[in-house]
Amino acid sequence: MFGKQTDSTGVYTKIWVAVKLPETGRLSCLSETQRKLIKTVVYSKVNDENITKVPNIYWAKEKDAMDYLTKRIIKAVDCCDLPYRESCSTCLGDDEIEFLLTNDGFFERNISIVSQDYNAPPGHLNIHGLLNYKLQIGSDDFIPFEEMVKYDSLMQTYGLTFEGFITDNYSTCSEEFDNIDSMFSNTTADVKVWWNVSSTGKLWEKNDVFKLGEKLGNTFIDGLEEFQDIDNIECHGTKRYAQPKYLNTSDFSPYTIGDGILAHYIIETYYLKFGKSINANVEVEYMIPQASTKVPYNVGYADIVNLTSREIFEIKTVRSANAGVKEVELYIEKANKFCDTSTGKFWKGKSYPHNLSFPWPVPGVKFITYLHDNGKAKEGGVITYKLDKKPLQPEPQPYTVAIPESYWKKAAKLIEDLIKSSFNTQLILDFQNNNSDDIIRNVVIICVGVVGGAAIVTLLSSGTSSMGTIPTMMAASLIIAILVD
Repeated sequence: MFGKQTDSTGVYTKIWVAVKLPETGRLSCLSETQRKLIKTVVYSKVNDENITKVPNIYWAKEKDAMDYLTKRIIKAVDCCDLPYRESCSTCLGDDEIEFLLTNDGFFERNISIVSQDYNAPPGHLNIHGLLNYKLQIGSDDFIPFEEMVKYDSLMQTYGLTFEGFITDNYSTCSEEFDNIDSMFSNTTADVKVWWNVSSTGKLWEKNDVFKLGEKLGNTFIDGLEEFQDIDNIECHGTKRYAQPKYLNTSDFSPYTIGDGILAHYIIETYYLKFGKSINANVEVEYMIPQASTKVPYNVGYADIVNLTSREIFEIKTVRSANAGVKEVELYIEKANKFCDTSTGKFWKGKSYPHNLSFPWPVPGVKFITYLHDNGKAKEGGVITYKLDKKPLQPEPQPYTVAIPESYWKKAAKLIEDLIKSSFNTQLILDFQNNNSDDIIRNVVIICVGVVGGAAIVTLLSSGTSSMGTIPTMMAASLIIAILVD
């Protein structure tokens, strides 16, 4: 069903579509994968975000979607007719499969197919599909079944269950692809990974590693700050926001710790650059005596302090905005008591755009920030954010705007070296000794984003393609443990 919205002159201003394909009758032989492809293509043609809002463009998109749907339905009806059913191929083309995978949450790595003669040993009932592939990723041998076994072993050390799935493009020619898709969706395993081997030289991966990230992240969180003597503590900016051990998971609800770290970094980096452009003295994670909301009389850390305009900001998710108001009010009270006020009293910051969006390292996610007003005409003091997931994913951005490409590459190289060395911690110590505090801080932030699940795809795209999701997360967690004091 196609719907349309027009203006007073009859020109389309919006279109949308709902597709429901019959499961009986003359379309009964369509596989679930074929149905998903048809729906995805139609939705993408109608919801294309790159179309410009000019007269006739919506009409043209609607016609394009209708023509495609008509063509596919006619072909399906002909092939589902019993006399012709065996002569019609049910296989999807390589381009169709890659389009479907891209829009179903998969990401890709380059591979070479060596052979399909690997004999997988019995006994691993939680690894399903095509277990006979031998691949190469870069110059490294890569046997999917053996890598899945390693993943399973690693998850057991964390008390997590694992399930793995392996298909290839030819799996769409039978019910195998449908069956794996259903098993992946319905498994109750804590961690699950699906690899699809493409004849075009790509290994596509879809995973759910949230519980692993949560487990690794909680390793570095104590939830409370240690009690600190306030004598001789001066108000000053710190690098504390790169240190996840000080964070509480409730600070970032409903997002992960990795999401929260990156959100803070992007907003704080923006404001630091803004301050520099107007010759303002800006500090981030500003230490203020007796300003902790968690432990009475401990120091607190305001996310952003503009020492020139005397503004203080706290960064929170939209859901946590009211808690942010209370925090920033405590920061202001204690800053005006313990910090230098010779150039003026501190107050709730307002010099932030009411609505500002940034790129996010995960494809299909928009990072939106606001100056919280609490219904009081831009009361200020709290910058809130949310992650807006779009229905269809655009082309992945290779790097985030906030963290320069060179830092992503350094993090990728360190992680790759760690994996290849079987996690030799001396490499991390050498990295610490040979790099500046700024580089180390950025690499730690990237690693926190990786462990939290927010930056894994971007990190993999920044280095060589031999790194897998779970080893990358393990290496990132080891880097955090050693580089964070």
